[in-house]
Amino acid sequence: MDDRLVELEVLHKVLTEGIEAYDKMAVDVIGAKDRLARIFASEDKKATLLEMVEKNELDRSLLALLDENIAAAQAANQEQAVLFMEKIRAAILKYLTI
Repeated sequence: MDDRLVELEVLHKVLTEGIEAYDKMAVDVIGAKDRLARIFASEDKKATLLEMVEKNELDRSLLALLDENIAAAQAANQEQAVLFMEKIRAAILKYLTI
């Protein structure tokens, strides 16, 4: 019976940690979506990126979402959109601190 209790406690801990990691990832993705939309809508992309650097808002989640958008644009043969987003990606990589 004690072994079963230990197993259940370990399982509970693993599931709790998994839920916390998933919740953090969901928040990161939503934040990345908002930040990417802000970049796209900005008239001065460089100033927006610099502002985001100051606030430490450039991260892997943002880069991953941008990469997904680039891949979708490539699949849809939207060459101008691909070029536009690749320029933004290159600028982000200059400032990204991992």
